[in-house]
Amino acid sequence: MNQRTLKVLEYGKIINMLKELCQSDLGIQLAENLQPYTNLLQINEAQNETAEAETLILQKGSFQLGGLSDVSYLLKKADVGSVLDPGQLLMIKRQLTLARRSKSHMAAYDKKNELSLIKLMVAEIESVKTLEDRIETCILSDTEVSDNASTALRQIRRQIQQKNDAVKTKLNQMIQSVKMQKYLQESLVTIRQGRYVIPVRHEYKSMVPGLVHDQSSSGATLFIEPMAIVDLNNQLKELKLKEELEIE
Repeated sequence: MNQRTLKVLEYGKIINMLKELCQSDLGIQLAENLQPYTNLLQINEAQNETAEAETLILQKGSFQLGGLSDVSYLLKKADVGSVLDPGQLLMIKRQLTLARRSKSHMAAYDKKNELSLIKLMVAEIESVKTLEDRIETCILSDTEVSDNASTALRQIRRQIQQKNDAVKTKLNQMIQSVKMQKYLQESLVTIRQGRYVIPVRHEYKSMVPGLVHDQSSSGATLFIEPMAIVDLNNQLKELKLKEELEIE
């Protein structure tokens, strides 16, 4: 069918009306690429598909496909061994859930076997509940992996917590001592460059042996990692590197 005929039929307006009813970017892409059939067999099959869809909608109402996304680029990444981040894994999980629910819903609707063409389409949907459940167990949010992702990760995080507690205990003992308090700008423990430090007045830096990681904008305060906790901080950093590796 030539473009002049399509223009006379206002085919573009029909496609735009269809796009407004689409629930996903994938649907919009399909609508944009639709061209009228010229083969009678294709025409009859398409009309039968439409009739079945109309029957389905009249009986059960429109089926919601909100959240349907194009994840083909993620599948390509995974196929070549690239790492997907938690947010991308959750996107995969949403598609798996939607596919499984769509399949079960369609099966429940068609108890009288009236939807033979739609049934053939639905049969091509593969439910992968084990992978869906695995992602659900392992991923908490777009940025966070659960302790339940692996036994090793749970153990590493427990060790990190224990090491954090040991560092804080050691530093709290230091900043609460009468001798140390006169050297401090404030009696608190903070973090600089991923290391636990204490705020020491610049004029007393020689009284608190340690590594300087930062200073205040005025220069009056130095954030020093006391030598007494350097080894603990090193152990903590090693554990965090192990955590990152285990997550990956």
